[in-house]
Amino acid sequence: MNRTRFITFSRVATAGLAALVCLMMFAEPTLAQDTDLRPPTPTATEDPPLLRTYFVLALLGALVVGANAIPSRRGHQD
Repeated sequence: MNRTRFITFSRVATAGLAALVCLMMFAEPTLAQDTDLRPPTPTATEDPPLLRTYFVLALLGALVVGANAIPSRRGHQD
């Protein structure tokens, strides 16, 4: 066997072995978990504050209109 082929095979085998060790290492905590997991039950949510929502919407709209109202400083050569 050629030496360069052996070195290439050695690198590939080392990388494959390292990947296999990582997979085995991360699989152990998964297998140790309980199997009877259930999703949490949702609680009743309150209605969102309607007045504050409209106020924030109006404020953001005013900021957008105000930012567009600022004239740009362009010269006559643009």
